[in-house]
Amino acid sequence: MPLTRVFKSDTPRHAALAMRSLLRFGRVASNDEMRVRDAIGDAELCPAAGELIAEGDPLDCARLLLSGWAARVRFLSDGRRQILNFLVPGDTFGIAARPCGFSPSALVALTPVVVAEVPALSDAIAGPDVSEGLGAIAWCMLRHEEVLMQNQLMRVGRQTAYERMAHLLLELFHRLKVVAFVQGNSYLLPLTQEMLADALGLSVVHTNRTLQQLRRDKMIELRNSAVTILQPDAMATVADFREPALPEPKPRVRG
Repeated sequence: MPLTRVFKSDTPRHAALAMRSLLRFGRVASNDEMRVRDAIGDAELCPAAGELIAEGDPLDCARLLLSGWAARVRFLSDGRRQILNFLVPGDTFGIAARPCGFSPSALVALTPVVVAEVPALSDAIAGPDVSEGLGAIAWCMLRHEEVLMQNQLMRVGRQTAYERMAHLLLELFHRLKVVAFVQGNSYLLPLTQEMLADALGLSVVHTNRTLQQLRRDKMIELRNSAVTILQPDAMATVADFREPALPEPKPRVRG
């Protein structure tokens, strides 16, 4: 994967995002904050379509997505793909709940992305005490990821195309809002209709029709790469959407 070192002038912005992401899940001690901020200084840029993790790779190195979008993807032998989940700025990847974990899917950059390895998170989740600090935060991140994967399974398995699209757009809205990537009710959505189709199990034609129907129903507004949620409550009712709750840290000590 070709990587380019990110300009140091971007480090304060990326570090602020990293801390917003971590503090959603728990308290960060001052010494841990310094370790995270130091790691962000070594962030690197990966081009669009670059593979961040290959299927079968070990999950032994925590990484933070600081800019851009990525996706967990399974590829079929005929070239088709299923996007399992989108990663947005502030998301973490590369860690597992069990020792010697491996990635069951590839992780691919959908846009140019900035990524930083954060050894402090890897060390914390592998340590003997994960009841507080970065260890507890890492466990909460993994539980939150499970919630998102269950949402994806529910969308593809049971919802109509209209419900799927409404649910996904609302989920992305709330995920971006907690890391300050939403202005008003609008956010940037740098995804093609093909990407949306591959995530929702639809054809590109059906994806386009569904988006247009949401626009005609005054649920959303699409302008260039920006999405505005016009009727969040109505959309939530239609999609049976519940805002993903951030899991509470729970005492857990490995014996």
